[in-house]
Amino acid sequence: MTEHELHNLIAKGESLTTEFKGEVSRRLTDEEIYENVVCLANAQGGALLIGVENEGRITGLHPDRLRRLLDPHLLQAAIFN
Repeated sequence: MTEHELHNLIAKGESLTTEFKGEVSRRLTDEEIYENVVCLANAQGGALLIGVENEGRITGLHPDRLRRLLDPHLLQAAIFN
């Protein structure tokens, strides 16, 4: 996805296939991310954008997320479970 496509997706707002999760007030737990990905997968699929507030404001990742990135293998295992 290009930066332009990403901005267009955000401009359209949240929907059944696009979920925004901001981290301004606190870092999302890995479990919260797993849950949101599974919800999207159980519906029509879609995109989970972490660092975007519900109104579409891009705020970025919580500083703690940058220190400890989500392991994609753990995410995959959690989804399959």
